[in-house]
Amino acid sequence: MEMEFEIEKERLLSILSGFEVDVQHIGSTPIEDCPAKPVIDIFIGIEFLEYGEQLVPILVANGYIYEAERDFRRKKIRRNKNNE
Repeated sequence: MEMEFEIEKERLLSILSGFEVDVQHIGSTPIEDCPAKPVIDIFIGIEFLEYGEQLVPILVANGYIYEAERDFRRKKIRRNKNNE
């Protein structure tokens, strides 16, 4: 999974090249010998909160899917492998 993460990280850094972002591999997949779903969890740290509003449309335009959960005020963006 680490190779897939590195590929996705480079893709994200390219898409978001105009912004100061920190792309990190989180969840269970980066932990060696830990059972995990075949999903790569990625956290994008941003320097300014305002970036969030600007980054969502850019990510969506590049094949990511935006999902917002009202109850927990959580937001996530995901990309299906089929959207490459």
